[in-house]
Amino acid sequence: MGCAIVYKLVQFATISMGQIHFKKGKFDYLDLKNKSDELSSNCSNQNEKLALQFLSKLIKRKEKFSFFTSGSTGKPKQIYFDKKQIIQSAQSTIDVLKLKPNKEHFLICLDVENVAGAMMLARAFCVNANATLLEATSNPLKNISLKHSYTFASFVPLQLQKMLTEDKSAQKKLERFENILVGGSSINSELEKKLATVKTKIWHTYGMTETLSHVALRRVGIETNFTLLPNTKAKLTDENCLMISSPSTKNKWIETNDIVELKGKKLKLLGRKDFVINSGGLKLIPEKIETKIAEIGVTDCSFFISSVTDKLLGEKVVLFIETKKSMNKKVLKTIETGLKKSLSKYELPKEIILKKQFVYTSNGKIDRILSKK
Repeated sequence: MGCAIVYKLVQFATISMGQIHFKKGKFDYLDLKNKSDELSSNCSNQNEKLALQFLSKLIKRKEKFSFFTSGSTGKPKQIYFDKKQIIQSAQSTIDVLKLKPNKEHFLICLDVENVAGAMMLARAFCVNANATLLEATSNPLKNISLKHSYTFASFVPLQLQKMLTEDKSAQKKLERFENILVGGSSINSELEKKLATVKTKIWHTYGMTETLSHVALRRVGIETNFTLLPNTKAKLTDENCLMISSPSTKNKWIETNDIVELKGKKLKLLGRKDFVINSGGLKLIPEKIETKIAEIGVTDCSFFISSVTDKLLGEKVVLFIETKKSMNKKVLKTIETGLKKSLSKYELPKEIILKKQFVYTSNGKIDRILSKK
């Protein structure tokens, strides 16, 4: 069913007889047309209340929607959308993943006040799917049956890392899904290897709040580059930053801070313009250095590359490592030796700084600015 038809049906609330499942019960989406206040008494947590509000607005006419950006690279911004944009974005994913009307069962375990969780609700509504809403936790599959009926879910990498580490049956549970989205941040090499062994379609997403969730996908374990969704256009700025235009942006160009390689519909993420380090006149991309460090596996702790001010170089490369335990000189020496083998002298961290705990955003990204303090 095309976007225009779906939008028309949603406008007149004649679509969707699927059900949404809360802790205290379940109800048809269309019950929200006249009973949203009454149904709010069935909510057992804030995520359920926000889901009701979002779905109620989706059914009614001329409603505006707003979401805040993650704030991982600065102060969160509030972005506004209309219902047509929501429906068009939802339908793009439905079409690409070939989600089946009336046959899907969504597991939604992200905060629906954020765009990723809200768009899962919109997709469920548009494809007439049953949806089960859970509170967003680090291990949402913990209390899920091995024989669950869910076909589609979306997780952040941090959730998948926790599941596969803490739950021996996590892989079998994941393999009962037909499609899984992973978004919000990059997937480290260790997690990529684990997910590549899961026998289901797992899709790493590329997108942002401004584009109403993802505008490109790559199959985890099979593809290294992302493929733009149909009707999505891309081009580069003079600094090789990506610009995106799609129906979800009303076909206006959105300039990102992502440095990419672009070939036709394929894009390879290299890093963020915000994070580029200017050291001695050389511009270094932290994410490229991080990939090399992950590949040699010198540390099993979370880490990131950033910089601090240096009188001689302007900025010097620094490796930040998250560890609750102190590292003795021998361990640090081993790390330094491993780094020297795989990094150029310009990429090599001039200092290693240990932090007891990084600051993370709600979608699992390391907040590099706050984590450095």
